[in-house]
Amino acid sequence: MLSRKTAFREVGGFNDRDLKVAWNDVDYCLRLREKGYRVVFNPYATLYHLESQSRGDHKDTAEIRYMMGHWRHYADRDPFYNPNLSLLDAEYRIKKDPQEDRLLYYREYR
Repeated sequence: MLSRKTAFREVGGFNDRDLKVAWNDVDYCLRLREKGYRVVFNPYATLYHLESQSRGDHKDTAEIRYMMGHWRHYADRDPFYNPNLSLLDAEYRIKKDPQEDRLLYYREYR
């Protein structure tokens, strides 16, 4: 993940107060988008991200609530999420019911 120092400071950097374990990268990118910056993916880069290697794979419900409280409007209409994938779990499975209600996934975090 790369960004200009000025952009990092403009959006307040990573939110380590509310997001102590996870989601800092996602929250940071969404705040950049709100300020008009583009978030770009390079499919030719080879990167290694050892997610959860040192901290485990614990899902903090307070952090999930924070993210949904701040970014629900974006998550409900994510323009980059493949509409053929289910939102009922986090495993990116193919949607079985084409009429699946997207909000079912978020009810447990309200």
